[in-house]
Amino acid sequence: MASSNLHSALTRSATTVRKGLLLAGGLLAVVLVLAVLLVAGITDYYLGWEPSSRKMWVLFVLAVLVVGVLVAVLRARLLPLRDVAARADEASGAGRREIQSALELSEEETADGTLQQYLTQQTINRSVGHLAKVPQAHLWPRRETRQAWLVAGGALLLMIALVALQPRASKIITHRFLHPGTELAPYSPHEFSLGKGGAEVVYGRDISLAVDITGAPIEEEVRLLTRPDGGGEVTNLPTFRESGTRFTRKLEGVTQPLEYAFSLGRGRSVWKPLEVLWQPELEAAQVEVRPPAYAGLANAQFLLGTEDLRGLRGSQVRLRALSNRPLSGGTLEARAPQGREVIARVDGVPLEAGGKEVEFRWNIEADCVWTLNLRDVRGGQMQDPVLIAQRLLPDEKPKVELTSPGPVAFATPQSAVTLAWEVEEDFGLERVDLVRAADGFRDRTRSLTEGPGEKNLNITREVKLPTLGVRPGETLEFMLEARDRNPSLLGVGSSPPARVKIISEEEYGEQVRLRTTLAEFVERYRALREKLEAAQKSLEKVAEAAKAGDKDKLDEARKEAEKAQREAAEWFEAFAKEFPAFATDKELSELAGGLKEELEKNADELQNSNDWSDPAKAQALAKKLGERLQQGAEQLAQQEQEANDLAAVGGVLEMAAELQAARDEQREVSEALSRLAEEVALGKDTNRHKLPGLRAQQAANHERIKRVQEQLPGRLEKLPEGYENLKQGAERVLDQIDLLQVPKQMSDATSKAGQGKLTGAAADSVLARANLDQILGSSNDDFCKTCQGSQPGFCNGQGMAEQAMAQMLAALRGRAQGGRQGNSPGSGGAGGLGAVGGSGSAMEGMQLEVPIIGPPRVNLRQPPSSRGGKGNEARQTHASDESPKAADQNHLPSATSTQAGGRAWRPEDVPPKYREAVKSYFSDEPKTKESAP
Repeated sequence: MASSNLHSALTRSATTVRKGLLLAGGLLAVVLVLAVLLVAGITDYYLGWEPSSRKMWVLFVLAVLVVGVLVAVLRARLLPLRDVAARADEASGAGRREIQSALELSEEETADGTLQQYLTQQTINRSVGHLAKVPQAHLWPRRETRQAWLVAGGALLLMIALVALQPRASKIITHRFLHPGTELAPYSPHEFSLGKGGAEVVYGRDISLAVDITGAPIEEEVRLLTRPDGGGEVTNLPTFRESGTRFTRKLEGVTQPLEYAFSLGRGRSVWKPLEVLWQPELEAAQVEVRPPAYAGLANAQFLLGTEDLRGLRGSQVRLRALSNRPLSGGTLEARAPQGREVIARVDGVPLEAGGKEVEFRWNIEADCVWTLNLRDVRGGQMQDPVLIAQRLLPDEKPKVELTSPGPVAFATPQSAVTLAWEVEEDFGLERVDLVRAADGFRDRTRSLTEGPGEKNLNITREVKLPTLGVRPGETLEFMLEARDRNPSLLGVGSSPPARVKIISEEEYGEQVRLRTTLAEFVERYRALREKLEAAQKSLEKVAEAAKAGDKDKLDEARKEAEKAQREAAEWFEAFAKEFPAFATDKELSELAGGLKEELEKNADELQNSNDWSDPAKAQALAKKLGERLQQGAEQLAQQEQEANDLAAVGGVLEMAAELQAARDEQREVSEALSRLAEEVALGKDTNRHKLPGLRAQQAANHERIKRVQEQLPGRLEKLPEGYENLKQGAERVLDQIDLLQVPKQMSDATSKAGQGKLTGAAADSVLARANLDQILGSSNDDFCKTCQGSQPGFCNGQGMAEQAMAQMLAALRGRAQGGRQGNSPGSGGAGGLGAVGGSGSAMEGMQLEVPIIGPPRVNLRQPPSSRGGKGNEARQTHASDESPKAADQNHLPSATSTQAGGRAWRPEDVPPKYREAVKSYFSDEPKTKESAP
């Protein structure tokens, strides 16, 4: 009975002890869990556990907690009564182990009724009494719980310190372990910014992924991490640093969705999804254009976007489009360049089932813009259809340009006209026809052998007029027609007609004289003289070499002399055969013919004689050859002197012709200004717009008078003897012009016209005209006669010099009258004083764009390089003030007629006799009549 009471009392006391031990064990289990969590957090700080690893750590923590709790429960549950008795003895403070001893006695077996049993029961009862006196609170396991609380407090303080030191890391790591299965970025001293949401890419396209990294300095390589959508093997790729904090990486040809993140050292960003848009896109397009057969062009193949889509009408186009997706088809819709309405539609055909290529075929008919849209096997269409511009190439008709002789030409009946054209065709000619018309009627058409299949042609034909039986006054027209090979269009191109006006040789001579300057007139004689002197000097060198007895020098001098004789012979032959434009030319031609024969004889003897081996005979022969040329040289020198005299007189006559033209010009200007002044005075301003032109005309006439004043004195000094009457008359005219202040009156008229003072301008202009009439009509000397349009006395003779002078005067008058309408004399215009040549006097050639074709004529202004052209027509080049010396030229000048150049023709530039005819040929005329078949 006593033993059971003791066990009951100890059991009741054991409950309090077990509670304390259970509390201490629980605290120690929590501390153990915190320790494990600390280890997990520290390792996550450095290693950045993945979700699977974090899950394992969480499970491990839970296991530790469960084990700790179980150990604490088992320890409390299995607490022996002896420990309770010991704790009770300690709590009673008796100092003896009464309760433990009583428990031990209770466990021993004693015989009933014995003293031992009695004493044992008394001891047990007394122990139960003592145990009852012990408070339950004194039985609490203070030592165990105190230690547990101290360990737990230390662990808690450590955790608080870590959180205080690393708040961001603690927060991230705690969040990661609270959500172990979530893709959360591990802690890093860097912050990764990838933007909101994931990225999108069109199927098969490329994409650049970027991240901005802030925080600690970036000292390690930033990598891009990718893995399949939903997890899987991670691919690690390097990145490119765009700036200090921005890193990018391009992924090419993405076809599957995936996840991506950026890593730096142990840190990593969150995983972001990369979505794939399942839309077809145009990867590439191959274009083939097949031109129509008639064009003869090769097929064109190119990638769309590298060249423009263009072609002739009817060209066949094949377009193959390659997509990033398997295709079921596609469409092409055409619209006008500025329109919205669909004007054509083409369906694409897949090249193979489930393939990525479709083909479109159509023909080019017009300019348009195609819209290309592809359709994949899932029915998806392109997000941004492709625009393709198509351009229709025009098939222009052939271009035919007349290059020679020009729209109008004059030719003599016995000459040959060279016609030249340039033909251009885009895709090849069918044929070329030469059309000839006579006096406006279509005469004949002839197909030329040139043309078929050609794109560029230079066609030249020489027409020999004698074979056509033409006569002066008739007009021939030549035109070239070219046809292309386009079967659907009539492509015919025609050249402007080349109109050839037939003139007589007398008229041809007039034109040559009009185009010959005074300097050129003299230069012809000087050129021949210098050539002849060169031939004579070469013979003198032969004689000197023979006298010295040096055979090598003699042979060399002989060869040079032979060359000089033959070269001079060529020059004299050209002058002997040329057309005599001036009366003196006949005399020069006869002399040139005789000297040509003598020079050829000299050349033959220099080549073939046997006397050159003997120095004495060679010296005598050289002297003989030189004497053979002496008489001709003297005659040529005499003719040259006469030509110089004629040119000097012609220079003064040119001034007279200029004054005559100036007087006529002043009459027109003064009358026009007077009429305009009267109209304005009556309030009529209809013709006031003509005032600037009249002012310019008056100013040009003033300049002409001033140039006469400046140049005439110098020309008078060069007059030869026998022309005193001409000289005195010219001096008197100059004095009168200065005395009556004619230049000042013209200048005043010009100034007042510029100020709008019409009455004063008209008065001054009329006064200047009246003074000119008085000055030029008040005497009957040779100069005034010339100014009045009459012939001076020295031009009325029958000698060659007198005839040449009359011809020269007629040319000077024609040129002066032709160029007086606003031309600047001496500026290279059609008329006027002309540029002064080396002799100080010049008769400027007509600068017309109208070629004159006729018998050959030596033209010293044409450079030697132009020699050798076909026919007898050549273009005139601009003459310099100094005509080239014959001795400085290595080639014979061309013996041809000339075509002047420099500016377009004007009606006033043409001599009055032909002015109306040229006007009609340059004007728009009705189409020529077709002759009867």
